[in-house]
Amino acid sequence: LWQKEDLSEETETVSHPKCIYCLSSDNTFQSEEHIFPEGLGNDEAVLPKGYVCDRCNNGILSTLDSYLLKFEPIAWLQVQYVPYTKSGKLPKANFQNMTIEKTHPSHIRITAKDKTGRMLNKKELGNGWVSWNMNFRGKHVDPIRLGRSLYKIGLGFVALDQGLDTVLSARFDAARDY
Repeated sequence: LWQKEDLSEETETVSHPKCIYCLSSDNTFQSEEHIFPEGLGNDEAVLPKGYVCDRCNNGILSTLDSYLLKFEPIAWLQVQYVPYTKSGKLPKANFQNMTIEKTHPSHIRITAKDKTGRMLNKKELGNGWVSWNMNFRGKHVDPIRLGRSLYKIGLGFVALDQGLDTVLSARFDAARDY
């Protein structure tokens, strides 16, 4: 399991910030970077100021996080496990044939958009429990964007675990280029 390293000392000692993604040291570094999206409930795996430039953080990295959050398997997990989104709303996932949304922190509503999004093989199990099957239809997956989203997370965890000097080494240039 991953364990958060205490970066409080390092936060104050990053005298020459350099972006772990674009390698720029000329841009501004005013914000922290959530290694995986804050919309998934992440408030612990965070890189301090000086690791990621604002241009990357608010540009391409934000776009990659957004893509990952809309990727149907992740969107489904967000509805299932995250009580509220980053903006404080209850999570919702849209599929081609159904919508799944949290209506309360412990309640989920599934709404079929067509007959393919309805419950199948419904069985009463007793004591208020019900079993059923559903067929989710999702959008086409862009494997490059999904891969880039995952590489972004991986590079962030290397930085968190190994530090700024390690993640800036040429050893990780292929991940940055991707």
